Amino acid sequence: MNSRGRTEGKKKRVEKEKEKNKHLWILRKTGKNVRREREREREREREREREEKAIYLHSPAALLDMKTPLHSFSQSFSRSFYLTRSLARSTSLSKFLAISTSFLLESMAAQVRDPLDNLTQSHGVRVVTIAGVQECCLVAGEVVGHRNFLAASRMKSAVVLFVNTVENAVLLAQKGIVLRGSLTDVLSLSTPVKKVTLSNVPPFISNETLERQLPIFGKLISPIKK
Repeated sequence: MNSRGRTEGKKKRVEKEKEKNKHLWILRKTGKNVRREREREREREREREREEKAIYLHSPAALLDMKTPLHSFSQSFSRSFYLTRSLARSTSLSKFLAISTSFLLESMAAQVRDPLDNLTQSHGVRVVTIAGVQECCLVAGEVVGHRNFLAASRMKSAVVLFVNTVENAVLLAQKGIVLRGSLTDVLSLSTPVKKVTLSNVPPFISNETLERQLPIFGKLISPIKK
């Protein structure tokens, strides 16, 4: 009887020990899983940080930061920088670069405007001549400066010139150009003009006198030639 009781007590202790060991094994296994999961999470976090750093270093915003102060560019470059933080973590590097490049190109297109977009008829003048376009540009450039010309073309019997400002166009119309040794009229494209010829003008009436009197009939936009 005592032997049976000792055997049963021993079995109970063994079962209890097994249960305890099983519980400890479960705890150890759970702890290992938790630590392993934490390590994986830290590794994923480090990987995300490396990816974000790589994205920024290869982005146009980083290149601009290294070469030119940010305040000299438009706000679009700053947005491309902040997009690095706001994009979803699953966004690939190639997708981000495509978005960043798109913002960069849009900003550059907004800043670099074609000067021809602002041209009007007031910027243009017309020279009736048989001379070529290049010859007219060279001669007219001596009056307003060669760098101030934006476009030039031949239209039928005349050469049309476009300059960067209305003031330069008015200056060309007022002074005219000396083309092939003779003073040639330069006519404005925006103002309708008419060539007027005065015959039998007495020699004692100077051109200055005529210039003072003719404005009552209309604006004189070219010099008087004899």
